Amino acid sequence: MLLGIGWGWLPCGLVYSTLLWSSAASSVTQSASLMLGFGIGTLPSMMLTGLLAQQVRNWIINTNVRRVSAILLIAMGIWTLASA
Repeated sequence: MLLGIGWGWLPCGLVYSTLLWSSAASSVTQSASLMLGFGIGTLPSMMLTGLLAQQVRNWIINTNVRRVSAILLIAMGIWTLASA
């Protein structure tokens, strides 16, 4: 969890491009507005990603899903060996 919190503070390419764009703005308020708009615009997708990650985690914990995954993995391994 601590690594995830630290990772969240690392900016991505989109943040760098937005920072470059806002630094080229003609006024401080325009720069601040650009960064605020970027933050508000990315907030829904970041929240949705967190919610979906929790759902996937709950799904993976399911014993039946793990069994089906194991059977598929074994079947793919046998198929790969047979086709080689």
